[in-house]
Amino acid sequence: MQARRKRVLAVAAVVAVAILAGVVASLVVFPQGALSNNPCPGSSVCLFSVSGDITIGTDQGAGMITLNVVNRANLPFIDIHLVDAGPNLTGISGFTPFTCEDGRVVSPAHVLDIGKNSTGYYSFTAGGISATPYTLTVEVEMTNGQFVTETASIVSDS
Repeated sequence: MQARRKRVLAVAAVVAVAILAGVVASLVVFPQGALSNNPCPGSSVCLFSVSGDITIGTDQGAGMITLNVVNRANLPFIDIHLVDAGPNLTGISGFTPFTCEDGRVVSPAHVLDIGKNSTGYYSFTAGGISATPYTLTVEVEMTNGQFVTETASIVSDS
C-alpha cells in the first residue's frame, strides 16, 4: 500500500511539473499583452494613453467629449489639449480644461505627474452621429518642452 501511494505521488508530481512547464513555455512562445504594458494599440512606445466618451446631445449633432489621459512618460505634463476630432465634428471648444486629481488645471505650476491621470471636457456644435467611431488626437507638453501627440478611436454613444 505504501509503494502504491509513493507511485501516485510521484506521478502527480511529474504531471504537475509538466503542466507548469507547458504554461511557462506557452507564455514564452505566445506572450500575453496587458493594457498596463502597452496602453496604445498599434504603438510600440506610448507616452500617454487616451480614453473617453462622446455623447451626442441634440438632433443637430451637438454634444460633449470627455477625455481621460494617463501620463505614462518619464516626465510630468504641463499642458494637455485636444488638437483634432473627426470626422465632421465642428465647433469644438474647451468646456473644462484638463485637471489634476486635486482639481487644479494642468499647467507649469500644477503638473500632471508620472502615472497620474487627468480628465478634460470639450463641447461641439454639430456633426455628431450616434454609434459612430471618431478619431481624437490629443497633444501634451512635457516639462522639458517636448510636445507629443497620441490618437484614440472612440465610438459615440448610441
